[in-house]
Amino acid sequence: MVELRGKYASAKVFTNIVDEASISQVINLLNQPYINGSVVRIMPDIHAGAGCTIGTTMTINVKNVLTRYNRHNFDRYISELEKLGYTSSYAVLDARDFGLPQARERVFTVSTLSGDVFDFDDLIRTPMQNIQSFLMDNSEVPEVYNVTQPSILEAIGKTGIRRATVIRDYAFTVTTRQDRTPAQVIDCGNGRYRYLTELECWRLQGYTDEDYRKAELAQNRVGRYYMALYKQAGNSIAVPIFESIFRKILLGETAA
Repeated sequence: MVELRGKYASAKVFTNIVDEASISQVINLLNQPYINGSVVRIMPDIHAGAGCTIGTTMTINVKNVLTRYNRHNFDRYISELEKLGYTSSYAVLDARDFGLPQARERVFTVSTLSGDVFDFDDLIRTPMQNIQSFLMDNSEVPEVYNVTQPSILEAIGKTGIRRATVIRDYAFTVTTRQDRTPAQVIDCGNGRYRYLTELECWRLQGYTDEDYRKAELAQNRVGRYYMALYKQAGNSIAVPIFESIFRKILLGETAA
């Protein structure tokens, strides 16, 4: 894999062999202001095109990108891609519709040079699983994950930005930190509340325990937690959604 960096973003190319013309076009794209904050991934068959490399690109962003405060930036992004010859389609997808018990809504954009419109409606979806199969037994979770901060304990059951919501049928959006408001906690009974562990956050994003253990081996615990693992989970994309999209793009598999 090759990683290319520009002024406003970086791109991962899933091959070790990239010609100079393609590199030049990718760097040029990464130097454009409208690409700031985007996730850029390029397939192994990369080759230079008319202004941009041939292939499909995809971005994922929070749902607020479509609000009136941010919509102009999103529309500009789509417009600039049109100038490069891309036809873009986008939709808000929720991880709960793809089997994960996590309320995580994100805007997915698929842009193609073929001129085809990507239909999100026929993606393969699966019923949300029981969250208990993602959570550890409370008796096995170390006390370091207990909620002890008065500010969090006082926020349990409240609404607004300074809230701590008790997880029931599903978790709310997994973030890069669990021990700050707005927070989500697990009621262990007898007045004990705890945070999601790093492993549980990875599970709620669709990763296997084996995936997590491999990542854990590359990290050192700093303080109470493996903060890097929390950050990786919070910044990740729900795996089943990606799998469903690529099953359609690469294998032609749909719900129809």
